[in-house]
Amino acid sequence: MGKIYGAQDQFFKREGMAERLPPPDYRFIDSDGETDFGLRLYCVKLNEELVVLLNGDRKTAQRIKDCPRCKPHYDLANRVSDAIYYAKRDGLIEIEGRDISVDDGFSLEF
Repeated sequence: MGKIYGAQDQFFKREGMAERLPPPDYRFIDSDGETDFGLRLYCVKLNEELVVLLNGDRKTAQRIKDCPRCKPHYDLANRVSDAIYYAKRDGLIEIEGRDISVDDGFSLEF
């Protein structure tokens, strides 16, 4: 994906302020769709060249808020995404291509 296509929206599904892999039209081979909804990997897409990959797990409930395995990863991904959004908005972090520039002493707080 990275070098051939880039991180295009079609490869991700929006989950709150973050994204997840696999995309919505992908069906995990081992998923039964009733008690196992497949693997979820959460990430924050900064641009088409740069994606922050976070953790995930196998989704075991229809709704993410009901899945004890994925919910903590979903919550963290959204906190990280929010923190990056506000840091960019406030000029504390700049992202251009694959380059990230931050102010001295900058740290993500969420």
